[in-house]
Amino acid sequence: MMGGHRPFFDRLCRLVDLPGIGRLIYRLNVNQPVVRHMGAGRVYADRGFLAGERLREKLAVTRASGARFASVRFVTGRLDPLHSRDEFLDLARQAADPSE
Repeated sequence: MMGGHRPFFDRLCRLVDLPGIGRLIYRLNVNQPVVRHMGAGRVYADRGFLAGERLREKLAVTRASGARFASVRFVTGRLDPLHSRDEFLDLARQAADPSE
């Protein structure tokens, strides 16, 4: 997360990496009621959109091998971490224009 390093997030990543407890923590955070609530409340305008087959597809992603590792690192800002806005802007300037 730009603007500050939070040591708690490092500890959380290490905890989720542990084989037994990491899977348990991830399952508590990413289960059907939680995914449905997050989707309905924060992602989709139509609260009923995430149901049936769509919900099953979303849950399948959360159950993929290794999903917990990427998920916790995305949420904690540890997936490709940048330490400053300037560092982000430097990388953005190096990116190619996809329309060219």
